[in-house]
Amino acid sequence: MPEVQLNAMNTCPKCGADRGMLRGIVKSLDNGVTLFADAEKRQVSLSEVSLDEPPLRRPEVWRTFRASFNALEEYHALLDENWEEYRTSGIKPAQGQPQPWQEEAMRLSAEGDAFHQQAVEAWTKQK
Repeated sequence: MPEVQLNAMNTCPKCGADRGMLRGIVKSLDNGVTLFADAEKRQVSLSEVSLDEPPLRRPEVWRTFRASFNALEEYHALLDENWEEYRTSGIKPAQGQPQPWQEEAMRLSAEGDAFHQQAVEAWTKQK
């Protein structure tokens, strides 16, 4: 995944979060996903690890949150690439057909929302 350039957009237009903070969250999620992948490869169970929140012991929580942030990163990159047009017309055009980049932005937004919902469900799932 290429590093997202901030351009003129320092906050996420979708959620209002600082994009530097979002990159920090992504790095933490990547570390969690890697930890579970390494443990799985070595056949080590992390189910008994002492964590403040029991859902953090489940790899699907880490993977689904990371997937939602993947879509958000791609969304940001797409807006950066189309910054001037985004500033003038937004994601959904007031009239006419959306440009291909706008269609992709809407798709990524919906994909990110779906992954986020899966992550919330994985978090709240009782084992």
